Amino acid sequence: MIIPNQSHVIYNAMMPDGNATRGELTSNAVATEVLSYAVSKEIRSDKTFVRNGEVVRNTVTVTNNSSTRLFDNRVTIPTPDGASFAAGSVKINGVAQPTYDPATGFAIPDMAPGETVVIEYEIKIDGHIPTAPITCFATLDHTVKDPVRGDVKYTENTDSIFVNAIVDKIVAVKSVDKAFAVTGETLHYTVTIVNAGNITKSGMVFKDPIPDGTTFVPNSVKFNGIGYPVYHPEIGFVIRSLTPGEAFTVEFDVLADRKKIVTNVSTVTDRSDAEPIAIDSNAVQTVVRSAPDGYERCCCDIVCCRLCAFDNDCRCRDRNDTDCCCRIDIDDRHTQ
Repeated sequence: MIIPNQSHVIYNAMMPDGNATRGELTSNAVATEVLSYAVSKEIRSDKTFVRNGEVVRNTVTVTNNSSTRLFDNRVTIPTPDGASFAAGSVKINGVAQPTYDPATGFAIPDMAPGETVVIEYEIKIDGHIPTAPITCFATLDHTVKDPVRGDVKYTENTDSIFVNAIVDKIVAVKSVDKAFAVTGETLHYTVTIVNAGNITKSGMVFKDPIPDGTTFVPNSVKFNGIGYPVYHPEIGFVIRSLTPGEAFTVEFDVLADRKKIVTNVSTVTDRSDAEPIAIDSNAVQTVVRSAPDGYERCCCDIVCCRLCAFDNDCRCRDRNDTDCCCRIDIDDRHTQ
C-alpha cells in the first residue's frame, strides 16, 4: 500500500496598486509505502488433522511487492506447543539447509522488488495432548533503505495456521490382590483402562489369557463394579466407548491350582484404525506355594498373616512394620 500526499494552497493578495489578486500553488507530491501490506507473508500446512508421530510440512512464502529492496532478512519460527521441529527439514527455495534451526532463526536471501522466497520445514507431533490446536506462524525480520531515515528494520509475523492433533492413547493398568498365595486361594485381578487421548475410542476388545496354574472362577467378571456373569476374559469381549479422560474397570477372579509363579498380562486391542493396535497392560505376579493340610493362617508377634507356610516359616510384618519370621510346626498352626 502506498499513501500519497500533496498540498494545494489558494490565496488572495492585495497588490501595491490597490488591486486584489487571487492565486494557487501546488506542492511537490510525496508518498509513503506501508511495507506490512507490500511485503506478503503467508504460511500454509499440508495437513489439518494429524495423529501421534505424524509429520506436518509447513511452507512460508515471502513476496516483496514493494518498490524497494529487502535485505538482512531473517526468519524465526517459534516451537509450537504439542510438536517439535524435524531436524534437517528446512529448505530455502527448494534447497535443503540441514543445519538451520527454525527456533533460533536463519537468514534468507535479499529480495529485490517482485522477488519471492519459499521456506519449507517440518514438525512432528510429539504425543502429549495440547489444550488447543497446534498453532504455527513465522516471524520475518527485514531491513529497507529509507531515503529520509536511512536503514530501517521491520519485524512482522505471518498469519497463523492451526493443526488439530488427534492423540490416540489407551493405557491399561493391572493389579492383583495378592503377591503371595497358597494353593486353593482366589486371586482377584483388576484392570483399569484409561482413554488418555483426546478423541473418543470405541470398539476396543479386552482379552486376558487365564494364567497357567490357575482356573477362571465362573461369574466373576465385573465391569465398573457390575457383574457380567456370561463373560469370560480368555474369550474376550468388547468394552464400551470411552471419551477422553474416561476410565473403565474390568475385574475377575482365578483360583490358584498349584505351586507356581503366576504371571498375568491383559491386552486391549484398539480396532478404530485399519490396522488394529494391541496395548498390553503391565505384568503382575503372584508366588503360589502349596498349603499344608488344615492350614489357613499363622500368627507372628500377634499379627496374623496369610503370606506364610513357606518351608514351615511364617513371614510377615509386625506392628512396627518390620520383617519377622516365626518358625512353627505344622501341628502348632491353628485355623481361624
